[in-house]
Amino acid sequence: MKPIIQLDIKALTFPDEREPALKNIKLNINEGEFIAITGGAASGKSVLLHAITSAAPKFYPCALDGTVKVADQDVSSMPLCQMADYLGYMMQEPQNQMVNRRVGDELAFGVANLNLTGDEIERRVNEIMDFLGIRAFSDRMTDALSGGQAQKVVLGSILAMKTPILLLDQPTAELDPKTSSELYRHLGQLNREKKVTTLVVMDKSGAVLKDAHRVLVMEAGTVKDFLPVAEYQQKYGNEKKYQRPLPFMVDERSDVIKLSGASHCYKGGITGCQPLDFSLKKGDFTAVIGQNGSGKSTMLKLIEGLVKPSSGAVELFGTAVTRKNVGELRRRIGFLFQNPDDQIFC
Repeated sequence: MKPIIQLDIKALTFPDEREPALKNIKLNINEGEFIAITGGAASGKSVLLHAITSAAPKFYPCALDGTVKVADQDVSSMPLCQMADYLGYMMQEPQNQMVNRRVGDELAFGVANLNLTGDEIERRVNEIMDFLGIRAFSDRMTDALSGGQAQKVVLGSILAMKTPILLLDQPTAELDPKTSSELYRHLGQLNREKKVTTLVVMDKSGAVLKDAHRVLVMEAGTVKDFLPVAEYQQKYGNEKKYQRPLPFMVDERSDVIKLSGASHCYKGGITGCQPLDFSLKKGDFTAVIGQNGSGKSTMLKLIEGLVKPSSGAVELFGTAVTRKNVGELRRRIGFLFQNPDDQIFC
């Protein structure tokens, strides 16, 4: 097979960092391959995709010692308009790459820059809206989307461009299970039928392995292994997982959280969540599931006091959340946003 992506990176180092983010990487990705990328946190997975797209160093300043080629061309000298003909790239934080206020405009933006006819642009946008199930909010503002909805929109804008190479950084991280399964099935079909070269940073479920040809294992900025899927599963599939007991005992079972008909509507009349009625006892460990846009994040924001109920009430330890001051709420509740970048301020 002919390599379509070639990397020969001695070191890629960001400013003020002593250690390279990538080092001693030499590998070829063949045309039509489906590659799953895995590794621990800060192992270099996202940076590797940045290097392939030339986002590093063009948008993320860094010192690059080495070369990266796409279709036999050095990406450092490829104009962005030419790069867009080859690469469809979804970043780890999809909200950061939306450039339009309206969902429909965002879906059409990439395709419109390919010099296609109006009819073809409309056909592709309609096709991707139906596939991802996002037609219902095509007129919504992009800043009013949930995390999963935003991920669908960015994926849609990329898939509509029909590039021969797809680079997807955890594309199902914020998708519900049904949509995740449909997306992987679609990516596998594109790879088999259209020979679309696909690189996916995989999530913990490993669902992408069903269609992948090889697995790239990253560790400390370098390639630890690059194996066929069967060999990867044999080598890494049986690693022992250890669990530690929770370091506390539950001695009371009183209500700590109670929602009574609590709902919330955002500006423009957009429903965040329908009226909710439930309570949680001290020590409960509860999983919240639901499709994208079903109100999971809004419900947590109601409990945390980040948004006020449009109807009903939310109680924490028997007192309405709206009556508690911010300091008291923060002492009682630890809250991790869907996008942790939104709460880092130092």
